[in-house]
Amino acid sequence: PLENGSASDAINQLKAQGYSVQLNLTNGYPDVPLSECSVLGVHGLSGTDAAGKPLTPAGVGTVYVDVNCPEDND
Repeated sequence: PLENGSASDAINQLKAQGYSVQLNLTNGYPDVPLSECSVLGVHGLSGTDAAGKPLTPAGVGTVYVDVNCPEDND
């Protein structure tokens, strides 16, 4: 449900859940506010440990958010 939403909302939601977040800018300019960017995909949210149990946010570590930002029209 994070895809196609605001990048800033998605990042805040993931951080609130305990994930570390890294952005992958797939298109656009880095100077555009994240609130104007959209989420194309989120990677690394799932996985299991050696015993087959789902990983917690601490166990997952970093998740990667692909963002699409518009051109900076300033």
